[in-house]
Amino acid sequence: MTDLWGLQTELASLMAGVRRVEDSLRQAATAADDRTRMLQSKVEELEAANLARLLEIRQLELEKAELQREVQAKKPDLAAAIVARDDALKKLERARKVIEDLLRDHEKPRTGSNTKSTRRDDPRPSGNQPFTVSAPVTRQHPKRETIPAESDEESTVRPLRSGASTQVGLRPQQFKKSESAGIKFPTSPSSREVAGDSSARPATPSRARTPSLPKKRLQWYLEFANRISTAEVLHGPIPFDVISEQLVLDDDAVIDIGNLEFQNGYDLRIHGTDGGLVFVYRPVILDGTSGTYLIGWGEMSMVNNVKSWVGDGKEMHMFCFPAKENSGWFYLGLHKFSYAAIESVWHKLGKEDKEPLYAELRDRNPDMSVGEFKKDVKMGKLVQCCIRLESDGKKVESHDFLRQYGLLDADG
Repeated sequence: MTDLWGLQTELASLMAGVRRVEDSLRQAATAADDRTRMLQSKVEELEAANLARLLEIRQLELEKAELQREVQAKKPDLAAAIVARDDALKKLERARKVIEDLLRDHEKPRTGSNTKSTRRDDPRPSGNQPFTVSAPVTRQHPKRETIPAESDEESTVRPLRSGASTQVGLRPQQFKKSESAGIKFPTSPSSREVAGDSSARPATPSRARTPSLPKKRLQWYLEFANRISTAEVLHGPIPFDVISEQLVLDDDAVIDIGNLEFQNGYDLRIHGTDGGLVFVYRPVILDGTSGTYLIGWGEMSMVNNVKSWVGDGKEMHMFCFPAKENSGWFYLGLHKFSYAAIESVWHKLGKEDKEPLYAELRDRNPDMSVGEFKKDVKMGKLVQCCIRLESDGKKVESHDFLRQYGLLDADG
């Protein structure tokens, strides 16, 4: 009996333990069911939110497409408004120039000879259209001081007309102008070349180079202030008012040429007239074994416009304002201009070329980032543009031009 009583007690204890375990399992199952229901509810909420986001994205896409259609529809009106604005600014600029000229003539009567040279048959090439490669300018500049050249008569080198340009150039980029780079322009003792006397012509300045310079860098190099190697004639400086009077430049050409001084960007500052004349302001010259070129950098649209302008090549009488302190306009003779598709020479230029180039470009663009410029050139965002210069055997025509237009004795 005692053993049976002990077994009953032990069995009752085991049954109580089983009931406790059963209660624990029931509570755990209930908690799991509750958590499952909660998670299922969250999933449904997230799916609803995701669907709302998809609907919002689709609505935004529809609105984007509608805005794009509106922009495309208004582009012609915007272009017309820009053209009208530029035309109005150009008219205002012309009016301002006329008023300035009238005031200047009223305050200081013009001195010097009033006789004009007799015009014979015009030796200037015909069939050209006015053309300017330049970036638009949106600011005013103070007039630069005029430095008189040494002469027996009263004669000055008149700088280009001051004021902001209003012509629309071939590049949309806009920059600012800064202090001059200060690159010197070597000259010979004589400021002009005597017609027919080759011994009187100043020798072409040579580029100073270190003898130990690697030969690969001699293939291409830049010139900024030295005489252009293709120039068979070098005459000047000639005051611009004399040039404009003797060559009978119209008001538009005078304004466009005057505005070259204030054009910013990295492209060519060049203006061609419909009378076979071309004016180049502070050019960067690329010299190499294959020839001499005007070089600049800009967008592909600018390069295409240059190609269209020069065509297969055209001959024009060239005036150049070199990158020299207190310089002026020099006549460099009759040149043939043609577009040259040269592979980028940037990686072939040495530090001695790039440093003065940066200085010259910063003179035009004080906010210029050299690092960004180099990156844009290397990545092809800024495209190299080269115009080949040739002037072999044009010396006689060049001297005839100077004589016929009374420019032989007009240097400053």
